[in-house]
Amino acid sequence: MMTHEDWDSIAKQNSELSALAEAGRLCDLVRALREADWDLSAMCDYEYQQDHCRAFWGPTAVHSEQDMALIRSWIPDFSMVADVGFGYGYLLQYLAQTMPQEQLIGIDSSERACALIREKLPDASVILADAQDISAVPTGSCEVVILMEVVEHLSPAAGQRVLSEAYRICAKDGSLVVSTRINENLGRSLLRCPSCQQVQHPAGHIRSFSETLLRAELQIAGWWCAEIERSPGGILTRCVKRS
Repeated sequence: MMTHEDWDSIAKQNSELSALAEAGRLCDLVRALREADWDLSAMCDYEYQQDHCRAFWGPTAVHSEQDMALIRSWIPDFSMVADVGFGYGYLLQYLAQTMPQEQLIGIDSSERACALIREKLPDASVILADAQDISAVPTGSCEVVILMEVVEHLSPAAGQRVLSEAYRICAKDGSLVVSTRINENLGRSLLRCPSCQQVQHPAGHIRSFSETLLRAELQIAGWWCAEIERSPGGILTRCVKRS
């Protein structure tokens, strides 16, 4: 069961990773990321957690019109787009307003999320899968891969696995879009579940990134940040494969 002491340890590890990135010690950072494979149990009362998340940020705070419009501008015509960890599916529905649904692939580990987006976008491809293993998507088949508000939910080691899977499915001249919050103080909004007493972040975040750390983790996974924009939710970056 997660306690406040566990969160103090997580905050310390996040700070240590940021310090390695700031110092340019990428070899040490690679080892530290590989070793930080946290296995965190989830709060049992999911609705309680989500109610607090909506009260704190609002239902669509991390999917602003500004963010989604910028992402759409980064997608070339006739591109296959994979939205990995699509959650409520706001971005997929936004893209479907100006793109054929057949060009959209939604990947999420939630059966409920997949069922809902299948109803809304019946011609899109919807895959029930963990972002760390999306073997159902062929190598090099997508011109754009999107990880919108995903990496902050993953342990450092899991995050590298997801970035590697994104690299695999992305076409040679394709791009990766990543959004996350920057320098988030995870401890200021922790909840204690009234049922199981689990201490959890209301949005399920376990990572706090500096811009330097995010760049470094992308670089380690084979990505180069071509564009970085500040957004209402934090930071939004378009990456290309490093040669």
